[in-house]
Amino acid sequence: MKKLCTRIAALFLLAAVFAGIFPANAVAAQNSKPYLIKVNKKMCTVTIYEQDKKGKYTVPVKAMLCSTGAETPLGTFKTPSKYRWRLLVGDVWGQYSTRIVNGVLFHSVWYYSKNEATLSNRQFNNLGKMVSHGCVRLNVEDAKWIYDNCPLGTTVVVYNSDNPGPLGKPEGIKVSEKTKMGYDPTDIWAEGNPYVKKTPKITGAKNRTIDYGTEVSVKDKVKATSITGQDISSSIKTQITFQGKAVKKIDTKITGKYKVTYKITDIGKKKAEKTVTFTVVDNVKPVLKTLGDLYWSEDKKITRKDVLEGVELTWHGDSYNSDNVTYETTVEEEKEGLKVYLISYSYKAPNGKTGTATRRIYVDTQAPVMDGVTDGEYTVESPDGLSGELDISLLTEQLKVSDNVSELTNKDIAVSLELIGGEYYKAVYSIKDQAGNETTKEARIRIIQKQAVLLEEETDTPSTENGTSEI
Repeated sequence: MKKLCTRIAALFLLAAVFAGIFPANAVAAQNSKPYLIKVNKKMCTVTIYEQDKKGKYTVPVKAMLCSTGAETPLGTFKTPSKYRWRLLVGDVWGQYSTRIVNGVLFHSVWYYSKNEATLSNRQFNNLGKMVSHGCVRLNVEDAKWIYDNCPLGTTVVVYNSDNPGPLGKPEGIKVSEKTKMGYDPTDIWAEGNPYVKKTPKITGAKNRTIDYGTEVSVKDKVKATSITGQDISSSIKTQITFQGKAVKKIDTKITGKYKVTYKITDIGKKKAEKTVTFTVVDNVKPVLKTLGDLYWSEDKKITRKDVLEGVELTWHGDSYNSDNVTYETTVEEEKEGLKVYLISYSYKAPNGKTGTATRRIYVDTQAPVMDGVTDGEYTVESPDGLSGELDISLLTEQLKVSDNVSELTNKDIAVSLELIGGEYYKAVYSIKDQAGNETTKEARIRIIQKQAVLLEEETDTPSTENGTSEI
Protein backbone atom coordinates (compact mmCIF):
# COMPACT_ATOMS: atom_id res chain seq x y z
CA MET A 1 0.00 0.00 0.00
CA LYS A 2 2.85 2.36 0.87
CA LYS A 3 4.52 1.68 -2.50
CA LEU A 4 1.22 2.37 -4.32
CA CYS A 5 0.84 5.76 -2.62
CA THR A 6 4.41 6.61 -3.51
CA ARG A 7 3.78 5.80 -7.20
CA ILE A 8 0.59 7.87 -7.27
CA ALA A 9 2.41 10.84 -5.72
CA ALA A 10 5.18 10.52 -8.28
CA LEU A 11 2.63 10.54 -11.14
CA PHE A 12 0.99 13.72 -9.79
CA LEU A 13 4.43 15.35 -9.48
CA LEU A 14 5.32 14.38 -13.06
CA ALA A 15 2.02 15.76 -14.34
CA ALA A 16 2.65 19.02 -12.52
CA VAL A 17 6.12 19.32 -14.03
CA PHE A 18 4.79 18.77 -17.56
CA ALA A 19 2.01 21.26 -16.96
CA GLY A 20 4.62 23.87 -15.98
CA ILE A 21 6.92 23.13 -18.91
CA PHE A 22 4.31 23.06 -21.69
CA PRO A 23 1.57 25.60 -20.83
CA ALA A 24 1.59 27.28 -24.32
CA ASN A 25 1.15 23.95 -26.11
CA ALA A 26 -1.79 23.22 -23.91
CA VAL A 27 -3.50 26.52 -24.92
CA ALA A 28 -2.71 25.99 -28.58
CA ALA A 29 -4.33 22.60 -28.38
CA GLN A 30 -7.53 24.22 -27.14
CA ASN A 31 -7.40 26.76 -30.06
CA SER A 32 -6.85 24.21 -32.81
CA LYS A 33 -8.72 26.19 -35.48
CA PRO A 34 -6.50 28.52 -37.54
CA TYR A 35 -8.85 31.51 -37.51
CA LEU A 36 -11.51 33.36 -35.53
CA ILE A 37 -14.25 35.17 -37.50
CA LYS A 38 -15.78 38.34 -36.07
CA VAL A 39 -18.82 39.93 -37.74
CA ASN A 40 -19.63 43.57 -36.95
CA LYS A 41 -23.35 43.47 -37.73
CA LYS A 42 -23.84 47.24 -37.51
CA MET A 43 -20.88 48.18 -39.74
CA CYS A 44 -21.29 45.25 -42.16
CA THR A 45 -17.67 44.24 -41.77
CA VAL A 46 -16.06 40.82 -41.26
CA THR A 47 -12.59 40.64 -39.70
CA ILE A 48 -10.52 37.43 -39.69
CA TYR A 49 -8.08 36.91 -36.81
CA GLU A 50 -5.24 34.42 -36.41
CA GLN A 51 -3.48 33.37 -33.23
CA ASP A 52 -0.66 35.26 -31.58
CA LYS A 53 2.31 33.58 -29.92
CA LYS A 54 0.21 32.86 -26.86
CA GLY A 55 -2.43 31.08 -28.87
CA LYS A 56 -4.99 33.85 -28.63
CA TYR A 57 -6.87 35.22 -31.67
CA THR A 58 -5.57 38.79 -31.54
CA VAL A 59 -3.89 39.25 -34.93
CA PRO A 60 -6.21 40.68 -37.62
CA VAL A 61 -5.26 39.36 -41.05
CA LYS A 62 -8.17 40.10 -43.37
CA ALA A 63 -11.21 42.37 -43.58
CA MET A 64 -14.27 41.70 -45.73
CA LEU A 65 -17.23 43.82 -46.76
CA CYS A 66 -20.53 42.10 -46.06
CA SER A 67 -24.27 42.62 -45.85
CA THR A 68 -26.01 41.66 -42.64
CA GLY A 69 -29.66 42.12 -41.72
CA ALA A 70 -31.94 42.91 -38.83
CA GLU A 71 -32.41 39.17 -38.19
CA THR A 72 -28.67 38.44 -37.97
CA PRO A 73 -28.27 37.04 -34.42
CA LEU A 74 -25.70 38.39 -31.98
CA GLY A 75 -23.55 35.93 -30.05
CA THR A 76 -20.78 33.34 -30.35
CA PHE A 77 -21.23 30.32 -32.59
CA LYS A 78 -19.27 27.46 -34.16
CA THR A 79 -19.68 26.60 -37.85
CA PRO A 80 -21.39 23.21 -38.25
CA SER A 81 -21.60 22.70 -42.04
CA LYS A 82 -20.67 23.94 -45.53
CA TYR A 83 -22.28 23.88 -48.98
CA ARG A 84 -20.81 24.54 -52.43
CA TRP A 85 -24.20 25.81 -53.63
CA ARG A 86 -27.13 26.38 -51.27
CA LEU A 87 -30.77 27.16 -51.93
CA LEU A 88 -31.71 30.28 -49.98
CA VAL A 89 -34.85 32.08 -48.88
CA GLY A 90 -36.81 33.33 -51.88
CA ASP A 91 -35.81 30.43 -54.11
CA VAL A 92 -32.43 31.95 -54.90
CA TRP A 93 -28.93 30.46 -54.63
CA GLY A 94 -25.68 31.24 -52.85
CA GLN A 95 -22.17 30.01 -53.53
CA TYR A 96 -19.60 28.83 -50.97
CA SER A 97 -22.00 28.79 -48.02
CA THR A 98 -20.82 28.15 -44.46
CA ARG A 99 -23.48 27.79 -41.77
CA ILE A 100 -23.11 30.02 -38.69
CA VAL A 101 -26.17 28.90 -36.72
CA ASN A 102 -29.61 27.55 -37.62
CA GLY A 103 -30.68 29.22 -40.92
CA VAL A 104 -27.93 31.88 -40.84
CA LEU A 105 -24.99 31.36 -43.21
CA PHE A 106 -22.00 33.05 -44.76
CA HIS A 107 -22.63 32.94 -48.52
CA SER A 108 -22.07 34.87 -51.72
CA VAL A 109 -24.53 37.49 -52.90
CA TRP A 110 -27.48 35.49 -54.18
CA TYR A 111 -28.08 34.24 -57.73
CA TYR A 112 -31.36 33.90 -59.56
CA SER A 113 -30.42 30.30 -60.37
CA LYS A 114 -27.63 27.81 -59.77
CA ASN A 115 -25.55 29.54 -62.42
CA GLU A 116 -22.61 31.92 -61.95
CA ALA A 117 -23.97 34.23 -64.67
CA THR A 118 -27.18 35.03 -62.75
CA LEU A 119 -25.81 37.14 -59.89
CA SER A 120 -28.17 39.90 -58.68
CA ASN A 121 -26.28 43.05 -59.71
CA ARG A 122 -28.39 45.24 -57.46
CA GLN A 123 -27.77 43.12 -54.37
CA PHE A 124 -24.05 42.92 -55.15
CA ASN A 125 -23.94 46.73 -55.08
CA ASN A 126 -25.67 46.60 -51.69
CA LEU A 127 -22.67 44.98 -50.02
CA GLY A 128 -21.83 47.12 -47.03
CA LYS A 129 -25.51 47.68 -46.14
CA MET A 130 -27.87 45.83 -43.79
CA VAL A 131 -30.21 44.33 -46.40
CA SER A 132 -30.09 40.55 -45.85
CA HIS A 133 -32.74 38.31 -44.23
CA GLY A 134 -30.20 37.42 -41.53
CA CYS A 135 -27.40 35.71 -43.44
CA VAL A 136 -24.00 37.34 -43.93
CA ARG A 137 -23.54 38.03 -47.65
CA LEU A 138 -20.06 38.34 -49.17
CA ASN A 139 -18.52 38.58 -52.59
CA VAL A 140 -17.47 35.24 -54.04
CA GLU A 141 -13.78 35.73 -53.31
CA ASP A 142 -14.42 36.31 -49.59
CA ALA A 143 -17.12 33.63 -49.26
CA LYS A 144 -14.79 31.10 -50.90
CA TRP A 145 -11.92 32.15 -48.61
CA ILE A 146 -13.97 31.29 -45.52
CA TYR A 147 -15.23 28.13 -47.23
CA ASP A 148 -11.67 27.00 -48.05
CA ASN A 149 -9.71 28.22 -45.01
CA CYS A 150 -12.02 27.98 -41.99
CA PRO A 151 -12.78 24.37 -41.04
CA LEU A 152 -16.00 23.30 -39.40
CA GLY A 153 -16.04 24.25 -35.75
CA THR A 154 -14.50 27.67 -36.43
CA THR A 155 -15.71 30.23 -33.90
CA VAL A 156 -17.84 33.09 -35.21
CA VAL A 157 -18.57 36.13 -33.03
CA VAL A 158 -21.37 38.46 -34.15
CA TYR A 159 -21.44 41.85 -32.39
CA ASN A 160 -22.41 45.50 -32.82
CA SER A 161 -19.98 48.42 -32.75
CA ASP A 162 -19.50 51.82 -34.38
CA ASN A 163 -15.86 50.82 -34.99
CA PRO A 164 -15.75 48.59 -38.09
CA GLY A 165 -12.65 46.78 -36.82
CA PRO A 166 -8.87 47.12 -36.70
CA LEU A 167 -8.51 46.87 -40.48
CA GLY A 168 -11.39 49.22 -41.23
CA LYS A 169 -14.32 48.75 -43.57
CA PRO A 170 -13.24 47.72 -47.09
CA GLU A 171 -14.45 49.67 -50.10
CA GLY A 172 -16.99 47.89 -52.23
CA ILE A 173 -16.84 47.00 -55.90
CA LYS A 174 -19.73 48.29 -58.00
CA VAL A 175 -21.16 46.68 -61.11
CA SER A 176 -23.46 48.06 -63.76
CA GLU A 177 -27.19 47.70 -63.08
CA LYS A 178 -28.18 48.17 -66.72
CA THR A 179 -29.01 44.47 -66.59
CA LYS A 180 -30.41 42.82 -63.47
CA MET A 181 -28.01 39.88 -63.49
CA GLY A 182 -24.40 39.11 -64.34
CA TYR A 183 -21.15 37.80 -62.87
CA ASP A 184 -19.43 38.56 -59.59
CA PRO A 185 -16.20 40.37 -60.62
CA THR A 186 -14.28 38.49 -57.91
CA ASP A 187 -15.40 35.06 -59.10
CA ILE A 188 -12.32 34.14 -61.07
CA TRP A 189 -13.32 30.47 -60.88
CA ALA A 190 -16.49 30.97 -62.95
CA GLU A 191 -16.07 29.80 -66.53
CA GLY A 192 -17.08 32.54 -68.94
CA ASN A 193 -16.78 35.39 -66.40
CA PRO A 194 -15.94 38.39 -68.63
CA TYR A 195 -14.30 40.24 -65.74
CA VAL A 196 -11.51 37.66 -65.49
CA LYS A 197 -9.74 38.88 -68.62
CA LYS A 198 -10.46 42.55 -68.06
CA THR A 199 -7.96 45.01 -66.65
CA PRO A 200 -8.42 48.59 -65.46
CA LYS A 201 -8.19 51.26 -68.15
CA ILE A 202 -6.14 54.45 -68.13
CA THR A 203 -7.35 57.06 -70.60
CA GLY A 204 -6.22 60.57 -71.47
CA ALA A 205 -2.53 59.85 -70.89
CA LYS A 206 -0.60 60.91 -73.98
CA ASN A 207 2.70 62.42 -75.07
CA ARG A 208 2.72 66.16 -74.50
CA THR A 209 4.90 69.13 -75.39
CA ILE A 210 5.23 71.67 -72.58
CA ASP A 211 6.41 75.24 -73.02
CA TYR A 212 9.27 76.44 -70.87
CA GLY A 213 8.24 77.96 -67.55
CA THR A 214 4.55 77.05 -67.75
CA GLU A 215 2.61 75.14 -65.13
CA VAL A 216 1.86 71.48 -65.81
CA SER A 217 -0.23 68.82 -64.08
CA VAL A 218 0.60 65.30 -65.19
CA LYS A 219 -2.85 64.09 -64.09
CA ASP A 220 -4.76 66.71 -66.06
CA LYS A 221 -7.51 64.97 -68.09
CA VAL A 222 -6.14 61.52 -67.17
CA LYS A 223 -8.79 59.10 -65.95
CA ALA A 224 -8.91 55.50 -64.81
CA THR A 225 -11.78 53.01 -64.68
CA SER A 226 -11.97 49.66 -62.94
CA ILE A 227 -12.85 46.38 -64.64
CA THR A 228 -16.50 47.11 -63.78
CA GLY A 229 -16.40 50.64 -65.21
CA GLN A 230 -16.05 52.49 -61.90
CA ASP A 231 -14.21 55.81 -61.96
CA ILE A 232 -11.06 55.20 -59.90
CA SER A 233 -9.11 58.21 -61.17
CA SER A 234 -8.40 59.38 -57.63
CA SER A 235 -6.32 56.24 -57.07
CA ILE A 236 -3.92 56.88 -59.97
CA LYS A 237 -0.27 56.86 -58.92
CA THR A 238 2.46 58.46 -61.01
CA GLN A 239 6.18 57.94 -61.35
CA ILE A 240 8.34 60.53 -63.15
CA THR A 241 11.88 60.03 -64.42
CA PHE A 242 14.26 62.47 -66.09
CA GLN A 243 17.47 61.29 -67.71
CA GLY A 244 16.99 57.91 -66.04
CA LYS A 245 16.55 59.27 -62.52
CA ALA A 246 13.37 59.51 -60.47
CA VAL A 247 12.15 63.08 -59.87
CA LYS A 248 9.22 64.42 -57.88
CA LYS A 249 7.80 66.61 -60.62
CA ILE A 250 8.39 68.02 -64.09
CA ASP A 251 10.58 71.11 -63.85
CA THR A 252 9.46 73.23 -66.77
CA LYS A 253 12.58 75.37 -66.42
CA ILE A 254 14.76 72.42 -67.38
CA THR A 255 14.25 71.33 -70.97
CA GLY A 256 14.25 67.71 -72.04
CA LYS A 257 12.14 64.55 -72.03
CA TYR A 258 10.36 63.39 -68.87
CA LYS A 259 8.93 59.88 -68.67
CA VAL A 260 5.63 59.75 -66.77
CA THR A 261 4.26 56.35 -65.77
CA TYR A 262 0.65 56.07 -64.59
CA LYS A 263 -0.25 53.11 -62.40
CA ILE A 264 -3.61 51.95 -61.11
CA THR A 265 -4.75 49.03 -58.97
CA ASP A 266 -8.48 48.49 -58.59
CA ILE A 267 -10.27 47.00 -55.60
CA GLY A 268 -9.98 43.56 -57.12
CA LYS A 269 -6.16 43.96 -57.15
CA LYS A 270 -6.08 44.13 -60.95
CA LYS A 271 -3.44 46.50 -62.29
CA ALA A 272 -2.73 48.65 -65.31
CA GLU A 273 -0.03 51.12 -66.23
CA LYS A 274 0.87 53.43 -69.09
CA THR A 275 4.01 55.44 -69.81
CA VAL A 276 4.09 58.65 -71.84
CA THR A 277 6.64 61.37 -72.54
CA PHE A 278 6.39 65.01 -71.54
CA THR A 279 8.85 67.10 -73.56
CA VAL A 280 9.74 70.52 -72.16
CA VAL A 281 10.75 72.85 -74.98
CA ASP A 282 12.11 76.36 -74.82
CA ASN A 283 10.54 78.56 -77.49
CA VAL A 284 10.84 81.73 -75.45
CA LYS A 285 12.38 84.64 -77.33
CA PRO A 286 14.65 87.10 -75.55
CA VAL A 287 13.16 90.57 -75.16
CA LEU A 288 15.05 93.72 -76.11
CA LYS A 289 13.76 97.09 -74.96
CA THR A 290 15.11 100.62 -75.38
CA LEU A 291 14.29 103.72 -73.42
CA GLY A 292 13.22 105.46 -76.60
CA ASP A 293 14.89 107.34 -79.42
CA LEU A 294 17.99 109.52 -79.01
CA TYR A 295 18.19 113.18 -80.00
CA TRP A 296 21.49 114.87 -80.75
CA SER A 297 22.14 118.48 -81.70
CA GLU A 298 25.23 117.63 -83.76
CA ASP A 299 26.40 114.77 -85.90
CA LYS A 300 29.20 112.76 -84.36
CA LYS A 301 30.74 109.31 -84.40
CA ILE A 302 28.28 106.75 -83.10
CA THR A 303 29.91 104.53 -80.45
CA ARG A 304 28.76 101.24 -78.95
CA LYS A 305 28.30 103.03 -75.63
CA ASP A 306 25.95 105.51 -77.30
CA VAL A 307 23.93 102.78 -78.98
CA LEU A 308 23.56 100.53 -75.92
CA GLU A 309 22.61 103.37 -73.61
CA GLY A 310 19.22 102.51 -72.11
CA VAL A 311 18.99 99.09 -73.82
CA GLU A 312 17.50 96.32 -71.63
CA LEU A 313 17.79 92.58 -72.34
CA THR A 314 15.58 90.03 -70.57
CA TRP A 315 15.02 86.31 -71.12
CA HIS A 316 12.67 84.06 -69.15
CA GLY A 317 11.94 87.07 -66.98
CA ASP A 318 15.59 87.48 -65.93
CA SER A 319 17.78 90.46 -66.80
CA TYR A 320 20.96 89.92 -68.81
CA ASN A 321 23.95 92.09 -69.60
CA SER A 322 23.51 93.79 -72.96
CA ASP A 323 27.16 93.31 -73.91
CA ASN A 324 26.22 90.43 -76.19
CA VAL A 325 23.66 92.46 -78.10
CA THR A 326 24.61 93.14 -81.71
CA TYR A 327 23.38 96.06 -83.79
CA GLU A 328 23.46 97.62 -87.23
CA THR A 329 23.34 101.33 -88.05
CA THR A 330 21.88 102.74 -91.26
CA VAL A 331 20.97 106.27 -92.39
CA GLU A 332 17.21 106.30 -92.73
CA GLU A 333 16.72 109.97 -93.67
CA GLU A 334 18.88 112.99 -94.40
CA LYS A 335 17.89 116.56 -95.24
CA GLU A 336 18.82 120.07 -94.27
CA GLY A 337 19.06 120.36 -90.51
CA LEU A 338 18.17 116.70 -89.90
CA LYS A 339 19.79 113.29 -90.17
CA VAL A 340 18.11 110.12 -88.90
CA TYR A 341 20.02 106.92 -88.06
CA LEU A 342 18.10 103.64 -87.65
CA ILE A 343 19.65 101.29 -85.07
CA SER A 344 18.59 97.62 -85.43
CA TYR A 345 19.38 95.48 -82.34
CA SER A 346 19.57 91.70 -82.20
CA TYR A 347 20.31 89.02 -79.58
CA LYS A 348 20.31 85.26 -80.14
CA ALA A 349 19.62 83.24 -76.98
CA PRO A 350 21.08 79.79 -76.22
CA ASN A 351 17.79 78.19 -77.34
CA GLY A 352 18.33 79.62 -80.83
CA LYS A 353 15.54 82.16 -80.55
CA THR A 354 16.32 85.76 -81.49
CA GLY A 355 14.98 88.96 -80.01
CA THR A 356 15.06 92.24 -81.92
CA ALA A 357 14.38 95.93 -81.35
CA THR A 358 14.91 99.25 -83.12
CA ARG A 359 15.45 102.84 -82.15
CA ARG A 360 16.47 106.02 -83.97
CA ILE A 361 19.05 108.73 -83.46
CA TYR A 362 17.82 112.10 -84.61
CA VAL A 363 20.67 114.50 -85.39
CA ASP A 364 18.74 117.76 -85.28
CA THR A 365 20.71 120.95 -85.91
CA GLN A 366 17.75 123.28 -86.31
CA ALA A 367 16.30 125.23 -83.41
CA PRO A 368 12.54 125.46 -82.89
CA VAL A 369 10.56 128.30 -84.44
CA MET A 370 8.67 130.66 -82.11
CA ASP A 371 6.50 133.45 -83.59
CA GLY A 372 4.27 136.11 -82.11
CA VAL A 373 6.51 137.53 -79.38
CA THR A 374 5.68 141.28 -79.03
CA ASP A 375 5.63 144.05 -76.46
CA GLY A 376 2.43 144.48 -74.53
CA GLU A 377 0.52 145.62 -71.46
CA TYR A 378 -1.13 143.32 -68.93
CA THR A 379 -3.36 144.20 -66.01
CA VAL A 380 -3.47 142.17 -62.83
CA GLU A 381 -5.83 142.66 -59.91
CA SER A 382 -5.29 142.11 -56.20
CA PRO A 383 -7.09 143.22 -53.03
CA ASP A 384 -4.40 145.82 -52.26
CA GLY A 385 -3.71 146.71 -55.85
CA LEU A 386 0.01 146.02 -55.33
CA SER A 387 0.70 142.30 -55.02
CA GLY A 388 -0.98 140.79 -58.05
CA GLU A 389 0.94 138.15 -60.02
CA LEU A 390 0.83 137.84 -63.78
CA ASP A 391 -0.42 134.56 -65.22
CA ILE A 392 2.45 133.57 -67.54
CA SER A 393 0.06 131.76 -69.85
CA LEU A 394 -1.23 135.21 -70.86
CA LEU A 395 2.17 135.88 -72.39
CA THR A 396 2.34 132.60 -74.35
CA GLU A 397 -1.20 131.75 -75.36
CA GLN A 398 -1.04 133.68 -78.61
CA LEU A 399 2.42 132.44 -79.64
CA LYS A 400 3.06 129.83 -82.32
CA VAL A 401 5.81 127.21 -82.06
CA SER A 402 7.05 124.47 -84.39
CA ASP A 403 10.06 122.18 -84.90
CA ASN A 404 11.40 119.96 -87.63
CA VAL A 405 11.50 116.90 -85.27
CA SER A 406 10.06 117.53 -81.84
CA GLU A 407 6.37 118.01 -81.20
CA LEU A 408 6.18 121.25 -79.23
CA THR A 409 3.32 123.29 -77.82
CA ASN A 410 2.99 126.64 -76.06
CA LYS A 411 3.28 124.82 -72.75
CA ASP A 412 6.91 124.09 -73.62
CA ILE A 413 7.74 127.84 -73.65
CA ALA A 414 9.59 129.13 -70.59
CA VAL A 415 9.24 132.85 -69.66
CA SER A 416 11.38 134.82 -67.23
CA LEU A 417 10.67 138.40 -66.16
CA GLU A 418 13.29 140.99 -65.24
CA LEU A 419 12.17 144.31 -63.73
CA ILE A 420 13.38 147.30 -65.73
CA GLY A 421 11.75 149.98 -63.67
CA GLY A 422 8.33 150.97 -62.44
CA GLU A 423 5.72 148.84 -64.19
CA TYR A 424 8.03 147.71 -67.00
CA TYR A 425 9.69 144.32 -67.36
CA LYS A 426 11.93 142.53 -69.81
CA ALA A 427 10.28 139.22 -70.77
CA VAL A 428 12.62 136.50 -72.06
CA TYR A 429 10.88 133.68 -73.99
CA SER A 430 12.78 130.43 -74.63
CA ILE A 431 11.93 127.01 -76.02
CA LYS A 432 14.07 123.88 -76.54
CA ASP A 433 13.59 120.84 -78.74
CA GLN A 434 14.54 117.28 -77.72
CA ALA A 435 18.03 117.68 -79.18
CA GLY A 436 18.66 120.69 -76.94
CA ASN A 437 18.43 123.31 -79.68
CA GLU A 438 17.07 126.51 -78.14
CA THR A 439 15.30 129.59 -79.46
CA THR A 440 15.14 132.74 -77.33
CA LYS A 441 13.24 135.99 -77.87
CA GLU A 442 12.69 139.13 -75.77
CA ALA A 443 9.90 141.65 -75.35
CA ARG A 444 9.12 144.71 -73.19
CA ILE A 445 5.94 144.40 -71.22
CA ARG A 446 4.05 146.56 -68.76
CA ILE A 447 2.27 145.03 -65.79
CA ILE A 448 -0.42 147.31 -64.40
CA GLN A 449 -1.50 146.61 -60.82
CA LYS A 450 -5.17 147.27 -60.09
CA GLN A 451 -7.16 147.00 -56.89
CA ALA A 452 -9.91 144.41 -57.15
CA VAL A 453 -13.46 145.63 -56.59
CA LEU A 454 -15.07 143.70 -53.72
CA LEU A 455 -18.77 143.06 -54.09
CA GLU A 456 -20.89 143.67 -50.93
CA GLU A 457 -22.20 140.40 -49.56
CA GLU A 458 -25.94 139.97 -49.53
CA THR A 459 -27.70 139.56 -46.14
CA ASP A 460 -30.96 137.97 -45.17
CA THR A 461 -31.49 140.38 -42.23
CA PRO A 462 -34.64 142.48 -42.87
CA SER A 463 -34.30 146.23 -42.65
CA THR A 464 -36.64 149.05 -41.61
CA GLU A 465 -37.08 152.54 -42.90
CA ASN A 466 -34.89 153.99 -40.15
CA GLY A 467 -32.16 151.42 -40.84
CA THR A 468 -32.64 149.31 -37.71
CA SER A 469 -33.61 145.71 -37.57
CA GLU A 470 -37.03 144.71 -36.46
CA ILE A 471 -37.30 142.78 -33.19
